[in-house]
Amino acid sequence: MQQQQKHTFTRTLLASSLSLAFFGQTAFAEGQVNELSKVEVTANKENAITAKQLEQKQAASLQDIFKDQTEFNVGGGSLPAAQKLYARGLEDTLMNVTIDGAQQAGYLFHHQGRVGIEPDIIKSVEAEAGTGAATAGPGALAGSVKFETKDATDLLRKDEQAGAMVKSTYHSNGKGFKNTGTAFGRTGDDSGILVSGSQLDTDSFKDGNGDKVKNTDIKQEDLFAKFSGNINDKHYASLSHEHRVDEGQRNLRAHMVAGSWNPETAQENTRDTTTFNHKYKSGNPLFSTAETIYHSDAALGITSQAGVKNGAGVESWGSDLRNSMDLDLHDITFGTDYRHDRAYATDASTANDEDATVLGVYLQDDYRFAPDWLLSAGARFDHYDYNDNIAQNFSSEGVSPNAGLTWYVTDNLNLFVRHSRALRGVGTKEVYLMAIGSAAAINNADIAAERAHTTEFGTEYENGNWHTKVQGFTQRIQDYISTETGSRGNDGTAKVWGYSADTSYHWGQLESRAGVILSRPSLNGEPLGDSDMALGTATGRTWTTGLDYHFIDNRVDLGWTGRVIERLTEVKTGTEEKPGYALHDVYISWQPVANTDFDLKFAVNNLFDKQYVDQASFGYSSRFSQVIGVPEAGRDFRLTASMRF
Repeated sequence: MQQQQKHTFTRTLLASSLSLAFFGQTAFAEGQVNELSKVEVTANKENAITAKQLEQKQAASLQDIFKDQTEFNVGGGSLPAAQKLYARGLEDTLMNVTIDGAQQAGYLFHHQGRVGIEPDIIKSVEAEAGTGAATAGPGALAGSVKFETKDATDLLRKDEQAGAMVKSTYHSNGKGFKNTGTAFGRTGDDSGILVSGSQLDTDSFKDGNGDKVKNTDIKQEDLFAKFSGNINDKHYASLSHEHRVDEGQRNLRAHMVAGSWNPETAQENTRDTTTFNHKYKSGNPLFSTAETIYHSDAALGITSQAGVKNGAGVESWGSDLRNSMDLDLHDITFGTDYRHDRAYATDASTANDEDATVLGVYLQDDYRFAPDWLLSAGARFDHYDYNDNIAQNFSSEGVSPNAGLTWYVTDNLNLFVRHSRALRGVGTKEVYLMAIGSAAAINNADIAAERAHTTEFGTEYENGNWHTKVQGFTQRIQDYISTETGSRGNDGTAKVWGYSADTSYHWGQLESRAGVILSRPSLNGEPLGDSDMALGTATGRTWTTGLDYHFIDNRVDLGWTGRVIERLTEVKTGTEEKPGYALHDVYISWQPVANTDFDLKFAVNNLFDKQYVDQASFGYSSRFSQVIGVPEAGRDFRLTASMRF
């Protein structure tokens, strides 16, 4: 049955691609709308990821997307379904993650990853660690990640009416292929339709010792469609839908090694997200609006070897309505956002649905009160309301303020300090635990909202092709909500302190970058351990480096990425120190014949075949007195051939 579904998916994708490749122009609008005015006073340039970078490295997973980032890392192993994103040691369950403005809410299972997206459809990624501006959205205790998908007009050339692209990537480790087909066509001078589909199918990978890691085969399908563009010189609109499936034989605890305590299961992760966006540029500096309306449904299904099925999911509806004002000395954004989550269980008689809502209003102002000074300040007010599966109600509300001061010492150098607070009320629980009737899915009656306090300070220097940023940070999360005590309730105070530094230099065709971060997260005075899931884990000081060389004729690009993680000696009582390791990846991109649409890309991940377990998924077990985290994949050769029509 699954095989038939895959064939059907492939035929549908090819039919859609071919039909759109010959799609004719049906122009209905003219003009071009500019992006909303934006003052990026707190944006970290090193945490911006582009589509070109993802294509060069032949990204296939969350791990590939963030491999160059200093403040972000990905644990959970090389299996995409188990990968978790961390910011300064704190897990993505504490972040606000959006795809084209659609919040990816809910928490399915602590042994699974929460964030999944097809890299081929990504236009850009903005990632910011720590609590930030009021516009970051509700509950962004540890940071925010914003994925933006491609438009048809991003792929169409000038005066081109339609086109298509096919791409195939071979993975040597796992001996499998990723095949992608994309078609795009104009519906107007500045609007179009894009349809893209991909399939990734590999066997279980081998670790650095050459041993096959059981139950790590990858079977993914992604179908994406988007209409977008300028309706006229004032209006931009887009409507998109993404259907994503990840299935295969997995250990019940997918980020841990197989064993009698961790049996093999059949698992299926699905996500469907539909998003509508509209932007209006009135020409009046007081009135520039942006609206987002979305629906998302993420679900996990697990079938045991005995045929017992359990499943759970989170369905979300939401919106964000905002207006931007570009005044003489002020850049102001204000608006309101709303999200309703429905957590549900399938194939379970012990659980009922539960629902949660969060309604917020916010305002953010960047005020240039003097020639060399900028004050960024804002606040959001959020109201949370949650009804759990045993008819308990939890309600909370509060203000999350932020303020930052930047002094531009010279045209090239600035100093900054900022402080922000964030509130997150009680929301839907870990839904798979609810589905199986776990005691950890029982809420204590007196759960309080979580509150985060973040302070950052540092300096930034930019002179021509050289950019450097150095900062220190401290963070405190009060009333952290966990299930460590057997039921769900507040479990004390989490703290993070540390520093980071990033530098980049462009010299002709050469681009270089380097970064370092030391982050020390703790809970109630103890370093975070691998069992503190839904909160985070500690890793050693991390160094990132990279070089990229672009030949003048633009036919060849070369690159190298290095990541060094030092040994972690400050560990939770009863656990082992985490050994350090160094990783190296290289790539080459080549256009064999000048001025053609045929490209070849070659990459090697884990160049020296390092045997290691990522520190973010170390998984030391005091019960078994050993590391039970899944080893990472060994050396992987990737070869991609792409053709554009």
